[in-house]
Amino acid sequence: MFKKDTYLYEEAEFLLRYELRDLSSYNSILKAIASGYSTLNEIAQKSYIAKNAIIKYFDTLSGLDLIHNEQPYLSGKKDKLKERNSLYFIKDNYFNFYYNFIYPFKEEINLGHISEVVDYFNKNFNAYLEFIFENISKQFLIDRFKINFARQWGNYKTKENNKLINKSYEIDLLNVNQEKKEIIVFEVKWKDLDYKKSLKIIKELENKINYLPINLEKYKIKIGIVAKSVKYKQKLTKQGFLVFDLVNM
Repeated sequence: MFKKDTYLYEEAEFLLRYELRDLSSYNSILKAIASGYSTLNEIAQKSYIAKNAIIKYFDTLSGLDLIHNEQPYLSGKKDKLKERNSLYFIKDNYFNFYYNFIYPFKEEINLGHISEVVDYFNKNFNAYLEFIFENISKQFLIDRFKINFARQWGNYKTKENNKLINKSYEIDLLNVNQEKKEIIVFEVKWKDLDYKKSLKIIKELENKINYLPINLEKYKIKIGIVAKSVKYKQKLTKQGFLVFDLVNM
């Protein structure tokens, strides 16, 4: 996999070089996003590109269908790439893998020193798969329920040590049905869950729901988990929770 003479080793940059001129800036941006930095500020800082200049790079990468931006499900307008509250992700799985595990280690790979590369891969591949699994889970739920799901995040204030502080929350997948007055929320985990771990995730999700900018009293709420595997799935289902794993998929 990590050899410089393989077909896919240079393919990502070859494709970009065919379309773009300032390859170094695009490489820096894609590397930052692949590393888990998703806000405009984070990506600008990590790629050393000014915020007022980085938008044009986003526009180009979006036009090539390589990245996409998301806004909170309950954010209102969702059609502006420059929206400050947007999160940015690499859309193409090959590019995502390349800028996670190949591009940052090109010097080591070229020299044949791949032990560090393999070590990094072994430590981080599951985290990478969780991101991929979340996208697969989203499509699975859309197909199953025939409704749209999207990520929701935001901030809330809480009191600690007699001081109000800002904290953030994130819900992996959310749907709000205004007609049925129904809210469905899911947490996605690329993990093998037992009954105790499943209940802990459900409890955390129940707490997150309270931070949604919506009057919850008007809605029936359904809570669910999608995971690699879930033990006692039937028991959780009988308790009213929505539970899916790879067996369902």
